Amino acid sequence: MGRYLQAEFLKQKHGLNVKLLWLSPLIIITLAFALMSNTYLISGAFNWWYTTMLPVTLSVIITSTVAMEKKHSRHNLFCVVVDKRKLWLAQILMNAVFLFLLNMMFFIMVVAMGTGLGVGLLFMPCFIASLVLVITYAWQIPMLMFISEKMGTISTIILSLLLNVGVGIYCATETYWYVPFSIATRLMCPILKVLPNGMPLAVGSPLENPSVVPMGIGITVALFVVCSHLTTGWFKNREAK
Repeated sequence: MGRYLQAEFLKQKHGLNVKLLWLSPLIIITLAFALMSNTYLISGAFNWWYTTMLPVTLSVIITSTVAMEKKHSRHNLFCVVVDKRKLWLAQILMNAVFLFLLNMMFFIMVVAMGTGLGVGLLFMPCFIASLVLVITYAWQIPMLMFISEKMGTISTIILSLLLNVGVGIYCATETYWYVPFSIATRLMCPILKVLPNGMPLAVGSPLENPSVVPMGIGITVALFVVCSHLTTGWFKNREAK
C-alpha cells in the first residue's frame, strides 16, 4: 500500500491540490482579518472555515483527483496492478492526508494571526477543533469520490456545498443534529463555544453539552469505514467488467 500511496502523491506534485492546502486557509484568514473585529476574529475565522471553505476545498481536491485519473485512464495502472482495490484505497488515504494538512495549516495560520495581533487565543480548543474537523469530514472522502465518478466535477461540488452548507448548518442546532453533514458543525458548539452562525454560545446553552462529541466522532468514523468498504467494492467490481 505504501508504494500506491507514494505514487498518488507524486501525481499531485505541483498540482492545484497542493496549492489549495495553503491558499484556502489563507483566504479565510485574510477575510477574517479584514472584516472581523478582534473580539470575533478567531471564532469568525473558524466558523467560515468549517461551514464553507473546508467543504468546498475538500470537494474540489477530491473531484480534481478523480477527474485527473479519468482523463489519463488511471495512468495505465490497471495493466500492472493485481489488486485494483489498493488504487482506490490509496486515493482515499491521500485525500485524508490532504484533509489533515488543510486543517493543520488553518490552525497554524489562526495561531499566528491571533498571536501577532495579541488576540486572546485558546490554543487547545482550537487544536482539538481542527483534529475533530479532520475526523468528522473524512467520511465524505469515499462518498464524494464515488459521486464524482458518477456525476462529474461540477455536480459533485454543487451537491457537496448544498449538503454541507444548507443541510449541515440547518440541522446542527436541532435534535436531529446527528445527520452526517451536520455533525462537524454541531461538535464545534461545545468545543469552540460558537454557534453555526458564528455568534458566541450563550452560557448554559444546551448546545454546550460535550456529550455530543464522542457520539459524533463515533458516527463519522463508522461512516468512513462503511463508505470506504462499499465504494472500494464497487470500484473493484466495476473495473473487473
